[in-house]
Amino acid sequence: MEKVGFKAIYHPNLSAENATLNIVEPADSGLKGIEKVEAQPTSEDVVKVINYAMSRLNDVIAASEKKLAQQNLGVEASVVFDDEDEEDWKSFLRFGKDGKEWRLFVGSSWMHDELEPKEWILLANTPRRTRANAIEALPKLYDELIEQAKVETLSLLEKVDKAEAFLAKLRSV
Repeated sequence: MEKVGFKAIYHPNLSAENATLNIVEPADSGLKGIEKVEAQPTSEDVVKVINYAMSRLNDVIAASEKKLAQQNLGVEASVVFDDEDEEDWKSFLRFGKDGKEWRLFVGSSWMHDELEPKEWILLANTPRRTRANAIEALPKLYDELIEQAKVETLSLLEKVDKAEAFLAKLRSV
């Protein structure tokens, strides 16, 4: 029988190290669920699953950028995330402006520096593992964006109050 599709084995309680990859046929219901087969997957099957996983990862990144931009918070923020590829470096996930668009970025700085990176790379353009590690920090980044928006709003209101007080003083002269 010719293979007409595949399903990836995925279970949320398994780590990547403990999970196994099995290919089944056919896959009429899409790529979800847990199926067991005895045959070992071919390298071609594994590549299909990797490509599927990367497509999902890229979709999550694009949808996250879009939804964060739609929040109209108007602030930039960054958080540190754990990137196993960078032993002596801190990795940052940032949401900020790229021209007129709001985008997700990644940067790194020396572990002992207190400064954020000087150079940022679009998250979508980073290696697979970096993207996978960075998206785990999205909830933390969102919380930081909300906090930053609160701080900037309070600062803006204080400045407006001072300007209105000055304007009132000018009117009384």
